[in-house]
Amino acid sequence: MNDADRALEDARRALDAGRFDHALERAGHVLARQPDSVDASGIAGAASCALGRRAIGLALLGSAVRRAPSKRRWLAALCQAQGVRFDQAKPLPEATGDGIRWPAWVDDALTDADRLAALNPFDTDSLLLAGRFHKAAGNDHRAAVLGDAALALEPDNVEALKLAGEARGNLGDSPGARRHYDRAAALAPRDPMVRWLLGLRRLAAGEFSAGWLGYEARFEAFPGGVAAFEFTLPRWQGTSLDGRRILVHGEQGLGDEIMFASVLPDLIERAEHVVIGASPSLSRLFARAFPRATVCSHDRSPQAVRGWNSQHPPAWSTAQAVDCHAPVASLARWLRTDAGCFPGTPYLVPDAEQARRFEARLARTEATSGRTLRVGINLATNRATGLAGLLKQVPREALAPLIERFAGEVHFVSLQARDAAPVDAEGTISDFAPELTDFDATAALAACLDVVVSTDSAVAHLAAALGKPTIVMLRYAADWRYGDEGNRCVWYHCMRLVRQRRPGDWSSVIDDVTRRLAEHLEHHPRTAQRPAAESPEDLSAAPRHMNGGSSTDDR
Repeated sequence: MNDADRALEDARRALDAGRFDHALERAGHVLARQPDSVDASGIAGAASCALGRRAIGLALLGSAVRRAPSKRRWLAALCQAQGVRFDQAKPLPEATGDGIRWPAWVDDALTDADRLAALNPFDTDSLLLAGRFHKAAGNDHRAAVLGDAALALEPDNVEALKLAGEARGNLGDSPGARRHYDRAAALAPRDPMVRWLLGLRRLAAGEFSAGWLGYEARFEAFPGGVAAFEFTLPRWQGTSLDGRRILVHGEQGLGDEIMFASVLPDLIERAEHVVIGASPSLSRLFARAFPRATVCSHDRSPQAVRGWNSQHPPAWSTAQAVDCHAPVASLARWLRTDAGCFPGTPYLVPDAEQARRFEARLARTEATSGRTLRVGINLATNRATGLAGLLKQVPREALAPLIERFAGEVHFVSLQARDAAPVDAEGTISDFAPELTDFDATAALAACLDVVVSTDSAVAHLAAALGKPTIVMLRYAADWRYGDEGNRCVWYHCMRLVRQRRPGDWSSVIDDVTRRLAEHLEHHPRTAQRPAAESPEDLSAAPRHMNGGSSTDDR
């Protein structure tokens, strides 16, 4: 054995033992003399990735795989490294007419993952690695096939059960997903991801008491993905709050924060006092809606969360005398244990003065246009959520037939705070984006409308929490909070759901929304019967439907 062979064997042993620095040094020694060495490139690449030097590691592994495409170990290492890159980089896909387009490196990585699965059809780890990558990229059919192949080899493999269950759930097969999660829970009852997935499935099925218990596993399943500071105070566990003060703080997305705020009135009735840490864009709105509580602005930006990781509590919280705390999404575990516990009634209150100013401007537009029904439109989703946000987003062009259908009859109003109005059809849509600086302003504008049509977003929750008749356009296999079927939402009586019948099919959704708006228009009193306002001072009455919206049952 020559020096290069000895160095290569030493590097291989060091890599297997987790001595990555030594493995990289010895593999580099070989590459200096034998630049075309496949194994030296593979060892150096795997060691570099393990040491956090991802770019050079991927280049070295890619070089090894190009030279020896059938070398399974380095192909597997390359696929694992690409998976880590995907998780850390969180690439954003784009919607095209043909579907979803990822950056080119993601497509290349998926091809490598498929090749790994083809080379190792009887290796569960290879099948799972490829399947997880496809699921993350939204290729649920492929992920389900790979998950099933892994289960054929190992029927009790918990990771395979999770993969196949998630893929089936995304494909609309709720019973299939539930069977996999139930089996996984029997095999690994303490696995936080199993508890989380089964909890969501139970919630979607209306099994609230058991579902909330699984929902609590989010803190373990996503230790870095839930922006909830863990205060040193004891966590409230549903006990009596007589004579006690409780701090409630936001977490997750803004839509979640609005939705779970529906539980706050119950908590305020039970406790001596409630301190609410609300996102800055919601704090003014919450202060008005919950006047008996103390509302503080609770920054959950990435910079703030990094501060929390250093165990620095939010400055506002140290000034509050409280006995216990609760993340806002944990309140439902104790106060929404079955469907009968959801009041479904409005609980947010708009700023009347802001609303009157918006009302006056809308009325002036209608005095010259002759349009009657006011319909708020929101197509925007949170793109930072990546694929999940993209799948919820209704393409602007899909809405054009609806706008054209009601031209001259409906006054469309954009509720989007970012980007342009959904459709610029000869000034058909009124756009107030520069003024919608927080949800308090958006709520004031929404208070002046008759109906709101929105994607699954924070705006949809805001409108429904105000009591506005709200039509939500849902992707196929929608989020757990909307249940598995039906057009009603347990959280809001005034919300109606319009679901995709097939993945990606927004045309049928727009057809259903068109029919619902036609019904609203048929029952709506004509604007001509009401004098138009010329200025905010002329408006002595509150904006339309300020206290609950339409009384029509199913609109």
